[in-house]
Amino acid sequence: MHDRRDVLARRVARQPGVAAFADAATVTQVFQAARETPQPAWSLLYYALWHATRVIGQPAEGDIAETLSV
Repeated sequence: MHDRRDVLARRVARQPGVAAFADAATVTQVFQAARETPQPAWSLLYYALWHATRVIGQPAEGDIAETLSV
């Protein structure tokens, strides 16, 4: 897996909104499979960003990894 994908998978898995329904291993598998099936990874990523900014109130500053650095 690429370094950027690793970082995003870890940060997405740690988001409370995602962790409520998927464990870290499942999120990692989704991101590993993103080359062949990208939609699930994109869905998790966008949900994590939405949850972080709209539910938790995390500022949407910097890049995606910074926004998800809760």
